[in-house]
Amino acid sequence: MNVLVYHPSRQHIYKVLEGLEEYRIPYRFYTGMYFKCNNQHILFNFFKNYLRKSRFSSKVSSKRVTCLNRFEEFLFSLWGRWGLFYRERNRLLFKKQLKFQKSLLNHITPGISHIITFHTNAFFLYEWVKEKTDLNIKLILEAAQPHPGWINELYEKYPLYINEMPLNYTNTMIKKYSDEFKFADIIIAPSTFVKKTLTKHGVDEKKIIMNFYGFNPLKKTDRKLNFDRAKLQIAFTGLVSPSKGFHILKHVAKLTEKIADFHVFGHPVSRKILKNLPGNVFFHGFVSHKTLSEYYSTMDIFYFPTLYDASGLALLEAMNYGLVPIASVNSIAPDIIKHGKTGFIISPEDVDNTIHYIEILRRDRKLLKHMSETVQMSIKKFTWSEYQKKYVEIIKGA
Repeated sequence: MNVLVYHPSRQHIYKVLEGLEEYRIPYRFYTGMYFKCNNQHILFNFFKNYLRKSRFSSKVSSKRVTCLNRFEEFLFSLWGRWGLFYRERNRLLFKKQLKFQKSLLNHITPGISHIITFHTNAFFLYEWVKEKTDLNIKLILEAAQPHPGWINELYEKYPLYINEMPLNYTNTMIKKYSDEFKFADIIIAPSTFVKKTLTKHGVDEKKIIMNFYGFNPLKKTDRKLNFDRAKLQIAFTGLVSPSKGFHILKHVAKLTEKIADFHVFGHPVSRKILKNLPGNVFFHGFVSHKTLSEYYSTMDIFYFPTLYDASGLALLEAMNYGLVPIASVNSIAPDIIKHGKTGFIISPEDVDNTIHYIEILRRDRKLLKHMSETVQMSIKKFTWSEYQKKYVEIIKGA
C-alpha cells in the first residue's frame, strides 16, 4: 500500500496525514507550501513564521512532503489575504488547480495504490488516471463543500450573495468540478447535508461514505453564566460574510434589540458588511482561542445561520463549550442537534423562527440552563481520532 495525498492549500488536510502517520500507512504528500519540505527553497526562510502557523504539523514527516509550484501558491495566498483580484478569484483558482494537477503527473507511478484529494482539486488528475493510464489506483475524493451545481443554485437564490461575493463560475468550471465525482471510486462526505447535495445532482449514493470532522476543543474557562439577566448573550464566530448568514444576523439582531446582545468574532469579508450594525451587535474581530474561551464563558447561545457549510467546526466548538445552538440546516447541525432538546435547527433565512427560539430561551431559563448543561454530550463522538480511524478503514477497505 502506498498513498499519494494531494492538496495545494491547508484546510484540515494535516489531520488526514497525521492519521496515516499514526497507523503507519506509507504516503507522499504534495502541496503548494509547507514549512518543512524535502525540497524546500532557501527563500522560504523569509516566510517561515507564516508557514509555521498555517502550513505545518509537527506529526508529519518532512521527508514525505514535496512542494510544487511554490511561489505561485504563496502569491495566491497573499492575494487572498489582501483581497486582491477578488472578482477573478475563482477563475484564477481554477487555473492554479489545473497547473498543480499537471505537475503531479510525473509523480504518478505504478507503485501508488490510492490517491486522496479534495473537491475541487482533482478534475484533471482523476480523468487522466482513469482514461489515460491502465494503473489500478483507487481514487478517494473528499467533498469538503457541497456539489458545485447546488452552490450555483444558491447564488441564483440569494441576490445579496451574488453582489457581495461573486461566484464567477463558468459552465465549463462547473462541469469539470462535477466530473470529479464520476471518476472517484470513493467519495467522503463530512455531513448529511453535503451528501444530499451530491445525490440531488446525480452522484452515485453507493460511492458516498460519511466521515464527520473532529474539532479542536477550546481550553475552557469557568462558566460565568447569569441565567437571570435581562438580555441573552449570543455568539457568532466565523468569516463575517453573506455566506455565513451575517446579513441575516443583522436583521435578527435589529428585531431582538431589547432581549439579546450579539457578539461577533471573525474576519469581515469586507468592511462595508459592518456598516449599519444594530446597537446590540458587538464586533470583536478575530481573537485568539484563549480570548474566545473567555467570551464564551459568559455566553448563552451560539447563532449559526450559514447559507452553507460542509460541516461547522465553529458550531462544534461552541456546543462543546455549552452554548445552546440555533443553527442552519445547511450544515452539520442536523447530524448533531436534537431539535428542541439540544438546540434548534433553522432554515438559513428563517428570521421568525429564530426570534421565536430566542424568546423561548429567554422566557424559560430552566430550559436554557438544562440545554447548556447537556448540549456537550451530543458531540462526544466528533473527534479527529475517530475521523482518522475512519479514513484508515476506508483506505484499507478500498
